Amino acid sequence: ANLDIADGKLSDAWRDIMAVHRLGILMDQSSTLISRLVAMAISSMADAATQRLAASASLDAKTAKEMLADLQALGQTPGVIAAIDTTERFFLLSGIIHLSTLPPDKIREEMAFLGQANKAGLAFIISLSMSKDWASKIDLNETLRMANGMFDSEIQAMKTRDLTQRKKLFESLNNEIIQMG
Repeated sequence: ANLDIADGKLSDAWRDIMAVHRLGILMDQSSTLISRLVAMAISSMADAATQRLAASASLDAKTAKEMLADLQALGQTPGVIAAIDTTERFFLLSGIIHLSTLPPDKIREEMAFLGQANKAGLAFIISLSMSKDWASKIDLNETLRMANGMFDSEIQAMKTRDLTQRKKLFESLNNEIIQMG
């Protein structure tokens, strides 16, 4: 697209740019966070190319209006909040349920591995609801309640439009996690 813009082939450039926009939208249809982040990166590249094309001296008003209509027809994408609120939440809950079925020695092994990989993640939440004796069983109800509560707080903060209020909510959530540890 960049070469076509430089050569004044705006129609060819726009066709390629729209293909990248559509690829980003297709990638965004997946429900995982990583897929949504990849979709955002693809869309960002398409947006940058769109801006370069819009800044082209050979772009006329009629073509610009057609491009705007094409972009508006693409619609909105779900974004990362939906992925975190559903798929990532379910991944965590599934992991908790999986750990609750293991014997204590296997829980210790998995907790040690998870703790090294992500100290604030699954290992942390599960360790909160276990007694000091690693051989005790996980309180599954309490663990699932706590995990859901953490996700609820995170999603509430993400959906808050006011930046100052959003920062306060995330600080509060962070302090809550620190106090649990």
